[in-house]
Amino acid sequence: MTSIHLLDNAIDAAKSTPDKQVTCAFNSLHETKEISVRNSTNKKLDVNKMFELGASTKGSQRGFGLSNVQQLVDKQKNFFLDVDSKNDRVIITLTILEEE
Repeated sequence: MTSIHLLDNAIDAAKSTPDKQVTCAFNSLHETKEISVRNSTNKKLDVNKMFELGASTKGSQRGFGLSNVQQLVDKQKNFFLDVDSKNDRVIITLTILEEE
């Protein structure tokens, strides 16, 4: 479900940009799995607030998807979330370490 929220938000954000670009990568190395979603954006993002419940650039009654992702990550000791926002691109990477 987490990857669906990340992709859904990336697609919505990219729709309003000139190049409408979304890239998704799934990586696996040893006991580590990664899902990385990169999208174009035309809005300045506050990466400290984008995962808060109700935070949305699309208006009211929105902002649940990324909040759900953050809640899931917070509940799992082996899940890690990284956000990189530069210029007109956002990259969100979910890393999952296999439990021993």
